[in-house]
Amino acid sequence: MSLVGGTVFCCKSCCFLSLLSTRRKFPIIRNEAGWFALAFCFATSFIGVAALACSAFFAHVIAVMLLFLAINEYEGRKRLWLIGGLIGLATATRLPNGLNILFFMLAVSLGAGTIQERAAELLKLLLPFAFLVGLLALYNFARFGAPLESGYTYQLNGFGMPYAPWNVPGNTAGSALSFSYIPEHLWIFLLGLPALVQSEQVPY
Repeated sequence: MSLVGGTVFCCKSCCFLSLLSTRRKFPIIRNEAGWFALAFCFATSFIGVAALACSAFFAHVIAVMLLFLAINEYEGRKRLWLIGGLIGLATATRLPNGLNILFFMLAVSLGAGTIQERAAELLKLLLPFAFLVGLLALYNFARFGAPLESGYTYQLNGFGMPYAPWNVPGNTAGSALSFSYIPEHLWIFLLGLPALVQSEQVPY
């Protein structure tokens, strides 16, 4: 399957899965579920990565599809081992996706059952997740010499320069993972506005 074909398939899957999850959660709004699915796919930042068939964006699309599969599984048969595996696979595309396991851990911890039953369910959830994350760490260590190095340090931009030390708007110089990025990105995501550019700075 080509990159374009894979992107189209994953995007269609995301649209269908968002429709399915909405209809499962709110069965009385069948027609509106379609609009919610269209709004997610074409009225959010998802369209920015779904419209371009390149390897970096393709990883984002796969991650979104895997997360939707995990959500639908939780709303359906609730096979925790499968949910943990799906989150583990999403983590293999982008490390921050592993934080999504916290939601399911919280849902299991606050769910029904005795402490022993909830502990057993947490084990079912976390074992496949930990297994896949461990495999990823071993792969990173074997290839790059560090379990948390996914190749970002060696990735080149369109100018043939490494991304890691490249300090420009949209790319902060430094490691791929850092808690210092969270406040800055939250500010841009929640309150950021398009930057105003002086007319003389625009070459057209």
